[in-house]
Amino acid sequence: MAHLVLYRKYRPRVFRDIVGQPHVVTVLQNTLREGRVAHAYLFSGLRGTGKTTLARLFAKAINCEKLEAGNEKLEAAQTEPCNKCQICDAFNAGHAPDLIEMDAASTRGIDDIRELKEGVYVAPLRARKKVYVIDEVHMLTKEAFNALLKTLEEPPDHALFLFATTEPEKVPATILSRVTRFALRPVPAELIEKRLQSLAKQEHIALASEAARVVARLAEGSLRDAETMLGTLLDAFPGGVAEEEARLVFGLPKAALVGDLREALFARDRAKAFAVMQSGLAEGTDPRMLARMVAEDVRSMWKAKNFMHTEGSDILHTLAHAYPSRAEAIAPELPLEVAIIELTKEKE
Repeated sequence: MAHLVLYRKYRPRVFRDIVGQPHVVTVLQNTLREGRVAHAYLFSGLRGTGKTTLARLFAKAINCEKLEAGNEKLEAAQTEPCNKCQICDAFNAGHAPDLIEMDAASTRGIDDIRELKEGVYVAPLRARKKVYVIDEVHMLTKEAFNALLKTLEEPPDHALFLFATTEPEKVPATILSRVTRFALRPVPAELIEKRLQSLAKQEHIALASEAARVVARLAEGSLRDAETMLGTLLDAFPGGVAEEEARLVFGLPKAALVGDLREALFARDRAKAFAVMQSGLAEGTDPRMLARMVAEDVRSMWKAKNFMHTEGSDILHTLAHAYPSRAEAIAPELPLEVAIIELTKEKE
């Protein structure tokens, strides 16, 4: 049997398993309870927060053979898909004939939308609704959006459109005006930690709370990223994962190293800053992570001083560019080196 990554193996099959998006889940379940399903929805938010998962789950619930949608007497637990009927089985397996999925990042053209327009008026084969899920919808071309707009203006009753995007600002206003929008939030670190502990328990591998905290911090609100990183750790350390092992795998610097570099930057001591960086590299520290951890440390100090520390602001601004930059073709430490040089210049 093929090895499944954790986020696929434990993808939520019911609404109560969705992490960190109660504002969206509540509205979707109320929609099912009241039977007031719109013809198009847009889920936006950072990567890995559950946009496509929610779209698929909503599509399955609407079509579930045992869920009596439109019954206002239903309790929240009764608006969950049964995951036992043939429709649910087909949706879970990803081969439901009435679920059509497109990735606009790779399928952007007018021809694909024309094919959608031609097929949308054909009645569903088995389900109540024929569902079209378009991921990264903002990547569609202008011509494709124009063609899609005509379908959204007068869709057949049996059609349901579910769009997902990380960049809703790139979706034309004409499209936005015809969809019900949901903005997903970054998943709080404490909820990510709890989820990671649950997954590790199901995999029968001990996960130290400090290790879970490290992963949750690195994930920056993306549950999928956190689950992917956890899978890396569980594969590497099937006997159990401690904090030091998580730090080693992801190249996180030690607290003392972060403090030393921070102080060197505040003192404009270029020689010390480079010495600290080289010490970290020798220990296997990822220079991007070092830049990020120092920036977070300075940010905490800056906030504690009510944003009045000018030098803290300068360090944050410069390191913010050093963290996301990737210059592996030359040297991965180059962005941090440039930041150090910039921050240790003599004051004019």
